[in-house]
Amino acid sequence: ISPNGDIVQFHIYTPDKLSCKLYNRLHDDKSLFVHSAVSSAELSEIYSASDIVLHVESFDIKNRLLTRVSFSTKIIDCLKSGCAVMAVCWDKHSGYTYLEREDAAICVNDPKKVYSTILELISDSNIINVYKEKAYNCAVKNHLRRDIQKMIFDDFNSIIEPKGQ
Repeated sequence: ISPNGDIVQFHIYTPDKLSCKLYNRLHDDKSLFVHSAVSSAELSEIYSASDIVLHVESFDIKNRLLTRVSFSTKIIDCLKSGCAVMAVCWDKHSGYTYLEREDAAICVNDPKKVYSTILELISDSNIINVYKEKAYNCAVKNHLRRDIQKMIFDDFNSIIEPKGQ
């Protein structure tokens, strides 16, 4: 995708061993790059050099049903990355519905709309900046470790010492 001469690059990091055929479809050494998995520290460096991080879930029926109610911790990592987040998922997936409800990500529920969405982002880079801020605000509002630990602690205390006793 290069309407103004700028090339959008996709970098895919995966621990999976890809077949030669799939690797060649996904890696063209120009705009598509496949990398092996990286550590959390390396991922932070990669995020700092990125504009958008993708959260992608499968659209095939078997995997949609298997993962519909799952919530990947990668979503929280994406929100905390300092990047805008783009979720490409089935619109009934719990991660997608969460990101859409919180308005914390650019949500795409049809793989055929990814290209046009990226063209829109290229033509108006302000959208990326707006969603960087929205993702960060969502992470601060809903995913601070100390707040989650306090909620868990309070829940355990309410079970151990029921109110009124």
